[in-house]
Order: sequence, then structure tokens, then C-alpha cells
Amino acid sequence: MSSSTFIRLALTALLLAACAEEPEGPLTAREGSLLADPTLDFPETIEELGLFPALPRLETTPVEAKLYAPVWPMWSNGLEKLRHVRLPEGTIVDTSASDAWEFPTDTLFFKTFTTTDPSHPEGQRPVETRVVRILADDVEYASYIWDADSLNGQRSDLKLPVEIEVTEDGETFLHAVPNKLQCRKCHESHPTEVLGFAASQLSSETVATLTDEAVFGSPPSVTAVEHDDPEVREVLGYFQGNCVHCHNGSDGPSSSYDLGSEVALEALINKPTEGSASAPGIRVVPGDPEASILYQALVNNSVDDDDDGGGEEAKAMPPVGVQRKDAEMIEKIRLWILGLDPA
Repeated sequence: MSSSTFIRLALTALLLAACAEEPEGPLTAREGSLLADPTLDFPETIEELGLFPALPRLETTPVEAKLYAPVWPMWSNGLEKLRHVRLPEGTIVDTSASDAWEFPTDTLFFKTFTTTDPSHPEGQRPVETRVVRILADDVEYASYIWDADSLNGQRSDLKLPVEIEVTEDGETFLHAVPNKLQCRKCHESHPTEVLGFAASQLSSETVATLTDEAVFGSPPSVTAVEHDDPEVREVLGYFQGNCVHCHNGSDGPSSSYDLGSEVALEALINKPTEGSASAPGIRVVPGDPEASILYQALVNNSVDDDDDGGGEEAKAMPPVGVQRKDAEMIEKIRLWILGLDPA
């Protein structure tokens, strides 16, 4: 038998084997995994989550995991994210309270961070997966750090931030996996403690898809960020994705003031910082980005949790995921401030 014939037969055998392994009908969560039973304790490995049964491929997920994406995603060192929600069987999200949706007990939210990697089957290599579980009167957090081969990973203890070396857009930096305190500081200030899954964050198309997948009983109304000037709309959208989970005017521990799109400009322009701010001054000084505390916070690198806000330097905002700055958006905000009329 010639070598070419042998190779052809071997490839045919592999193809047939692969076809034989294709599941018939919808792919369901593996029994014993967290995805199959959302009430289980958080497992110690990514494999036991049951979210990605065909690793290293990330696109293949069981039907229990519903994929979604917010209109205005939070910046996290420029990494891409795959987001999934898993509701307990026979339940739906209660959307009667506008932007404070209520989630059934044991609802799971998964967020997997990926970095560009042409050698990976889908061009994106997973770095970290975070899990949020909604309880009757609390929220639980877990974080998993992927192995280099993208085939499994281990649960972090969330006691201290963990730094992972990542390369994105040719830049190598340390991506910090937050600890439990940092998780709670962001989530607890949001009315639902869930980020990126709300009427102000989902498109009507996404809502329609999730309704078809029985996440909603009927399509809820969405509240899109609107403004006549598309550049201002983009700035307001950035606030929606990166700031409003804390700055929403509620009584949350880090709320401080409201940056919702309808009131953000009024709350920022020519308004002095308050006691909870990390530096005294004016939030946005028209025509002067460098004098604006908002801009100072965006360009600063200090994320010291021990800062009591009494210093002269603005603490970095957002407080996590900014080891690598969103330079493009920061420049757009600088130009927006520069273009405001000082009069």
C-alpha cells in the first residue's frame, strides 16, 4: 500500500469516527455537572461546570446555556467575552420591574474571557470563566483560571487577585482576576447584582431570541441609550456598560450618583465631586479634560483599595479590568469634554 493511500484511508477513518461521535438532536448538559444541576456546589474544575463539552471548541454548548451579549459591554482589558445564562427548569425571568429584573433562585450566569489566538480552533483562547449564582437572599461567586492547553482549568479561591499574563493586539500585560471583595463591590451596587443583563443592556433582537428560548415569558421592553449626537451617544453608552452598575443613584454601597443615560450629562458637567469620590474637583470641566476628575480617573493607573478618597489623585475607574486601558474610548471622552462649551 502506498503512503498516499494509507494517509487517505486514515483520514477517512478519522472523518467517519468524528461523524459517529456527533450527537443526535440537541446537546444537553452532562449529568453531574453544574450546568445540569444549578443547585450543586461550585466544582473545582472547568470541566465539571459542563459549559464547554467539546473543548477546545467554545462554540459548542448544551441547550441549557443561553448565549447573550450586552449592547454596551464592560471593558475588561480589551478581552472578548462569551456570556451564558442558565435558568432552573420551568422558570423564567420576572421582567415586571423595568430595569430591576428578578431572577429565579439558582439562576447561573457564566462569563468567559478570551484573548485572540490564531492557533486556537476558533481564534480565541479562553483565559478565565466567572460564575454568578443567584440565591434567595444572596449571590455566590466563583472564578476559574484556564490551563494553557484550553482543555480545563482550576477554581480560584478568590482570596486575592490573581494575575495572568495575556497578549492582546500585540501587547503583553497582566490581566487580574478579581478577588471576592472586588466582585461584591461591583455587583452589590446594582439593583439586581447582575451586570450586563437588563432592559438597558440587551437589544430587542437578543430579547426576542431569549424569549424564543423560554428565558422570558414575553419580550420585555428595552431602554436603549439615545442621543441626537452619535458621539455623545457612544460616551453615554460607555457609561452604561462600565459605570452604571455602580453609579445608578440607588442606595448601593458604591452608587454615589447616577450615570444613567438620561441624567448622566447633568450629573457630570460642572458638578463637584462628593465625599465618596477619590479626589476633590469638578467631574467634567467643559473644554478642559485634564481638569476633569472623570478624565483623570480614566487615565490613572492607581487602583489601591486602601485609598479612602481623601487624596488629591483620582483613583482609576472602572476599578477592575483596566490593567490595559481602553485608549480609544478614553480619547473619545477627552474629545467630548474638549468640545463642550465652557460658557
